[in-house]
This record gives sequence, structure tokens and C-alpha cells, in this order.
Amino acid sequence: MATFNVTIPDPIAETIEMIAGEMGKPTQTLIQEALAEHFGLKSREVEKIERGLKDLREGRFITQEDLKRKLEDRLDQVVARS
Repeated sequence: MATFNVTIPDPIAETIEMIAGEMGKPTQTLIQEALAEHFGLKSREVEKIERGLKDLREGRFITQEDLKRKLEDRLDQVVARS
């Protein structure tokens, strides 16, 4: 496991200490969990963007006009059933 030395502004450090205390966890554990969650989310965001770009390159997309038309058609169907 790597070790990093970082400077954290006092208000953030106080918040971390307060939350860690409320959760009954060491501050180090709370920070490790927060970093893992943050970078896990970022990684998933990048994967979704890459999938979207691949879909775009491969022609799997819908134009704004087509989307508008489909939504209007769907709304017409819903209204007609009412």
C-alpha cells in the first residue's frame, strides 16, 4: 500500500474527523474509503463516455429531431389512451 502526504484545509479535516467519529472509524479508513469511491465513480464515468463514443463512431445514435419525433409520438399515444 502506498503512502501519500497531503495537506488538507482545516475545515475539511475537521469535517473528516467529525464524520469518522460519528461512524466509529479511524480517519485514515474514512479517507481511504472516500478516495476509493471517488475514483471508482470516475472510472465508471470514463467507461460510459468511452462506450458512448464507440456507439457514436459505429453509428448507434439518434438525432435530436428523431428523438423529438419519437417523444411526440409517445405522448400522442398516452394522450389518446386517456
